[in-house]
Amino acid sequence: MNNHKTMRDDSEYDVTIHPGFASECTVTTASSNGSRTLYKQTETYNCGDEGHPTTHQVVVVEKSGEQRTVTITIDDPKHAVHSIALDLYEPGRDPKVKKEWKTKDRITVLNTADTCPPNCIG
Repeated sequence: MNNHKTMRDDSEYDVTIHPGFASECTVTTASSNGSRTLYKQTETYNCGDEGHPTTHQVVVVEKSGEQRTVTITIDDPKHAVHSIALDLYEPGRDPKVKKEWKTKDRITVLNTADTCPPNCIG
């Protein structure tokens, strides 16, 4: 995952994003009805020789409980994606059991990153 960054803090999740794609990543928990910012862009990302990323990944790792990992690969050559919202089922979900499973958390990644170009200084 070239040029991707992993954010680790004291929240339930680690998240890996490409800083030329993601401007912000939040988790909204169903249990507390609150939202927490896992990542917020603080400086312009210089795309350099790579150019604006057209393929990148979002990796969400749950650090406690079942320690689930979800990886989404985005292939977006026309830069059409504005945001990605990922709703996670409650822990213990078994796809072989017919039941109305609840969602636990929503991870949202916004694709409004400040990049160079066009926002180059100097």
